[in-house]
Amino acid sequence: METRWTIHPCGGDGITVCNRLEVYALPVNPSCTLRAEPGYGYTRYVTVSCSTSKVYPRAECRFYSKTDNGDSVQINNQITYSHPEISGTPVYYRSECSVTVEVKDLGEGTHRFTGYIYPGVTGGHTLVGGSNSNYLLTHSFPQASHSCDPQMVQGYFTAESSTCTCSLSSVGYPRGTAQWYQGDQRVGSGGILVVTHDRASSDQKTYTCEGESNLGRKTGSTLTPNFAFEPVCSPVKEGQQTTLSQAVNTNSCLINTLVTWRAGGSDVAQCTAQGCSGRYSGISVDQSSTLTISSVSRTDPFNMETRWTIHPCGGDGITVCNRLEVYALPENPSCTVREEPDSGDTRSVTVSCSTSKVYPRAECRFYSKKDNGNSVQINNQITYSNPETSGTPVYYRSECSVTVEVKDLGEGTHSFTGYIYPGVTGGHTLVGGSDGDKTVTLSFPQASHSCDPQMVQGYFTEESSTCTCSLSSVGYPRGTAQWYQGDQRVGSGGILVVTHDRTSSDQKTYTCEGESNLGRKTGSTVTPNFALNAPESPNENQDSEGGSLKAVSVAIGVVAMVVIAGFIIFVAILLKKIRRLREKLDTLLKDSPLGNGDTQGNGTYLSPVYIPEIVESEFVSASQPQRQGQYETVDDLPASRDIIPVSASQLPGSRQYETVDDMPDNRETPPASASQIPRSRQHETVYDTPPTRDALPVSASHPPEIGQYETLSDMASTAGTYHSTSPLDVEPANVYLDIGPDLGPSGHYSNVSGRHGDTAGANYSNVGMCSVTGHSQNKK
Repeated sequence: METRWTIHPCGGDGITVCNRLEVYALPVNPSCTLRAEPGYGYTRYVTVSCSTSKVYPRAECRFYSKTDNGDSVQINNQITYSHPEISGTPVYYRSECSVTVEVKDLGEGTHRFTGYIYPGVTGGHTLVGGSNSNYLLTHSFPQASHSCDPQMVQGYFTAESSTCTCSLSSVGYPRGTAQWYQGDQRVGSGGILVVTHDRASSDQKTYTCEGESNLGRKTGSTLTPNFAFEPVCSPVKEGQQTTLSQAVNTNSCLINTLVTWRAGGSDVAQCTAQGCSGRYSGISVDQSSTLTISSVSRTDPFNMETRWTIHPCGGDGITVCNRLEVYALPENPSCTVREEPDSGDTRSVTVSCSTSKVYPRAECRFYSKKDNGNSVQINNQITYSNPETSGTPVYYRSECSVTVEVKDLGEGTHSFTGYIYPGVTGGHTLVGGSDGDKTVTLSFPQASHSCDPQMVQGYFTEESSTCTCSLSSVGYPRGTAQWYQGDQRVGSGGILVVTHDRTSSDQKTYTCEGESNLGRKTGSTVTPNFALNAPESPNENQDSEGGSLKAVSVAIGVVAMVVIAGFIIFVAILLKKIRRLREKLDTLLKDSPLGNGDTQGNGTYLSPVYIPEIVESEFVSASQPQRQGQYETVDDLPASRDIIPVSASQLPGSRQYETVDDMPDNRETPPASASQIPRSRQHETVYDTPPTRDALPVSASHPPEIGQYETLSDMASTAGTYHSTSPLDVEPANVYLDIGPDLGPSGHYSNVSGRHGDTAGANYSNVGMCSVTGHSQNKK
């Protein structure tokens, strides 16, 4: 019975009652287990598995996790199934299912797991209860902290460098290690970090000591190195003058020497009570303890890039400059921009700056600017090259470069600026920037989708549809069209087949995206909704097969009642319309001249017709006045009648004519058939005329605008003369009589007498044509 059920009212087309009657058997002996992998303390993921010894149809599963005292959360990772068949009829399955979750997605805490294994029918998950896993899992982060040697004193390192160690106080579960991080970049090795005073940069760095495991990272402590050294003099450009000054008290000097200046431990100038002098011509000193160097040099008379101290009264030295920094500005600085690769599939942009000569080794900074925004420093790692130039003193041909992935730049037009400067304190303030030789414009590919068949009013009307995601613009770098469900790519080559999933009520949303090295950009979205014949609620086959048939019978009865009710309503509406039409017709007939009765006293009519044009005239058939449509025929006239009208002529507004079958005995002349009046299309015919008539009209002669004439097939030999007792006052109608069996070859007739107007008693014989309106007689 697991098939399609339809009902066919009145033997016609079928109506689907059940698209498919779903039958199920509940799982037997369901159970769930939990497994940590690997299982020796370094767990990376957890697998929950459920199984049943017997179920129909193939089972489906849902899994849930609960952390500490929180709510249960469904695990939406991919589920793996196995469905071996059980031998026998009908078929059943030994179903197994499992789901794997990484411990980092579970997080810290105690986790409980529950699985539901149920028949794969609509709403199957509501038919069963959950099975808890065989044990719990408790995860915890490793706990880390650091110490440095030498330690910081009042927040400062007093030495050029210090070794800092990050270590664990608790290894956690899964087991972890201690690591140093600067932002998201791991630094140091094995938890050991050597921090050194960077004289070339004023930027302050922060490091974190973290406990790290498969569970993730957790910060234990933070280190921001600050250094407190002896004073540093401002850098001096080669060949320029500079002064060094230090206030000292020489009043208590017991010797003649008041102050002594030393460079790198050697005396370079001295002041005594008698005066001050310099050892070198370019160096002078005064009583106020100010030393002046006229031209700073690294060679003449000595390398002045050294430590400078002052010694009052010949005692211990006071550092004036820990190191006098000397620099030479970069020559011919320039910057270039390079895309890699440059074939339109750019993944990254590299900005490079160089100089032909600089001292000391150059350092660099790079900035990017998008569209009309602000310049932003690029903090990626910079690569340097500093080959020395030949000669003394030494100089460098420095080069530096930084690489940025296009996805970090984003969409827009990007310009780049580089600063290459001497590696001295505040060196970046000594130079201007050099713009890159080109800009880079990045754009996302533009995507949209279409489905075949399309959705109709927001619904798919078939079981499946093929949806194609395609690009209207490939973008730069060049991209492709891709389907995604969340962060997971689905479909293949931009083709996605969406299928109605009868086993799940969850609604899925897919995005058609343009994807390139720049990243992803949603073009359109599809949320498949299906409007199909809904399946009947599934029934358990152990005890509900009779219930299924009962449900089908009830459905058939309901459909039959609906059909019968519809037919009754249709008949009622039809009868109501007919009654209204008859009422309308009766009203029209009542108000028309047709209701006036026998106005001329000519006898009894079934429906008397008033003929105002014919007065006191005994005639055969009423002529046709204006607007007649059809005439009736008298096929048999009684022999005892003197005057018998045939058919009523058509009066204005009339559409059909009735026939008088019975006329009074006091009539003298028998009528024949109506002659054709102008605009007539059809004429009546007399097929049989009794031989006892004195006068017999035949068929109408050819009047104006004739289309067809009647024929007298049989004429009596005793036909005589037509007598008319009343004038034929029917002008302008043309009336023609055709009397006697003596038919000439051209349609001429004899034995005719007529009366018209003032031509009373005129006799005609062998008349070819008698015109009562034109007063033209052709006599023989």
